[in-house]
This record gives sequence, C-alpha cells and structure tokens, in this order.
Amino acid sequence: MPFDVSVAGWRVRRAGDAADLAAVRRLRHAAFRAGTGAAAGGAARPDAGAEGGPVSGPVPDAVRGPVPGAGPGSRAGAGGGAGAGPNEPGRPGPGPGRGQELDACPHDPDFEHLMVEAAEDGRCVATFRHRLLGPGDMAGSYCGAAYDLSPLAARGLTALELGRFCVAPGLDDPAPMRLAWGAVAALVTARRPDLLIGCASLPGADPARYGPALSVLAGHVGPEGMRPGRRAAETCDLPPPGAGSPATLPPLLRFYLTLGGWVSDHAVIDRDLGTLHLFCAIEIARIPPARARALAGLAAAAGLGPETGPETGDGSATVDCAPLAAGAGRV
Repeated sequence: MPFDVSVAGWRVRRAGDAADLAAVRRLRHAAFRAGTGAAAGGAARPDAGAEGGPVSGPVPDAVRGPVPGAGPGSRAGAGGGAGAGPNEPGRPGPGPGRGQELDACPHDPDFEHLMVEAAEDGRCVATFRHRLLGPGDMAGSYCGAAYDLSPLAARGLTALELGRFCVAPGLDDPAPMRLAWGAVAALVTARRPDLLIGCASLPGADPARYGPALSVLAGHVGPEGMRPGRRAAETCDLPPPGAGSPATLPPLLRFYLTLGGWVSDHAVIDRDLGTLHLFCAIEIARIPPARARALAGLAAAAGLGPETGPETGDGSATVDCAPLAAGAGRV
C-alpha cells in the first residue's frame, strides 16, 4: 500500500525492499536493547501494541490523558522510553556482516512496515508494522497463535494488528512519533478496522513480579463474548481488580487504556522468550471523542487528514481522517 509523506525534515514511508527492512530491523534491535522499543522501558518494560510490538515509549502530548478509574493525577504516557502499539514480544538476533544485529521475526513477511526517516540523511528513526485481519484471518495472526480469537471472528469483526513500534535511542525530537501516530490514524481511516489488537508484554515469565500491574489490568478486562480464550500451553489468571497505580504499567499500555482499550482475562507465560503477555484491544467506535479528535489532529498536522473526527450519536467517536493531501501519496 503506497504511503510516502514528508513533513518538516521527516519522511514516513513504507519499507519497500530488503535494504529498508534491514534498516527497520536494525533500529528495532537497537531500540529494544536501549529501552526505547517493544521489550523495553520503565518498571514494566512493555510490548503492548496491536499484534505485538513495543509499548513503553513516548506518547504524543496531544493524546495523553487520565486512565479510566485512576486518580485525578494519573497521566497516560507519563514516563520515558519510546515504543508503542499493541505489540508482540521479540527476540533480537545477530544480523549479517560486520557485527550488525537485527530484530528478525518470522511474522515480518505478513506485515507492511512503515519507517520514519530523517530527510537529510535517510536515517531510520522510528518504525512500526501493521496488518489488516478479516474474520477468517484471526486464527493465523500473531495474536491468534497464543489466544483463541474465535469470539472476534464469530462477530465478523476486522482488526488492525500493530507491532514493533519503536524510536531510535537518544532521539529527543517528538516529531517522528507524532508523524507515526498520524500514519496510524490515517491507516484506521483507510482500512476501517473495527479494532486495533496486539500483545502487551512484560519482561520476565514470573507473574508474581507484576502483581500490582496485573491487578490494575484486571479492572480493564474485555467484555464477555469478545475477550479471547486460551490457546497457549501455560497461562495464568489475572488477580482480582485492585487499587494499584496505573504508574506500574508501561506508558504506552496506559495510553491504550485512555483510548478505551481492554485486555484478556489471563496472561500467557512465554518461557522461551522470557515474557508475560496479555492480549490488548481497542474498539475504534468506542474511543473517547476527545482522544479521537487528538489522534485525527496528529494526522492533520502530518498532512494526512482533517483536524477532528466525527462524533456519533451515542457519544462514541471514530478516528477519522480525510483522504491524504494532494501530492502526499496514498494509503
């Protein structure tokens, strides 16, 4: 799907060949190792994104907000790092030649990869991958390998899996992440999915390490009839909902909750990868109107759509962006 936009010294485009994919994988490896990608970050080094990708990391100021049910001082996205999106855990591996290392994933060929580059030198500074799933694709998706997504398929729902959202270590300019999130909003408009989905990961396979965080997430379990069943060999139930602080969660996962996101009623223990992860979903039609407008604003600022998205009669909202600006390419 063609996608090529340049804004204020940054360019977001599709990774179109083997060299682009290698650049993306090098960035992912560096980001995950440095704590600015999927398996990195703060107290809970997350990967929470759609389909599996990092979840710690800078959240755009425009879309930050309190986590539902949290105290008035709680802010989604507070904290450092850079990463993002409903995500899957990943394990970096050595790359070819001159000691370069790449975060290679066997699911990469199933996805389209977007990259944000510095216009002056073509350096890849941010990336994420995405894939549109129809009802018949759920079982074969990244999430479908560990979670039974038949409840979503039975409802005829479509989903956009996001993953491997990360930013280059040491990059202080928020513009690349804003451009990336503007691209996500534009993709939602173009693809019209019902959901964003992914796996939110925590490093370490011991659930006891994350009691407070899991008790917070237990208050955001998805609706019966939609939340996934169990497919993984080893799982654990979430503890009863508690009064823990959202600060125990990775920043991006907190951000997803402000968008109305919900999680599975259990976590998967992946001893091979050394992670604990949960399914995460965001229902597009239930994103709070203020958040939808903020996301659409990021797309507009990138030249990808209007400044606001429409509200529906029941008070819900969609993240809506107009067709891409003339000359900016097409989703």
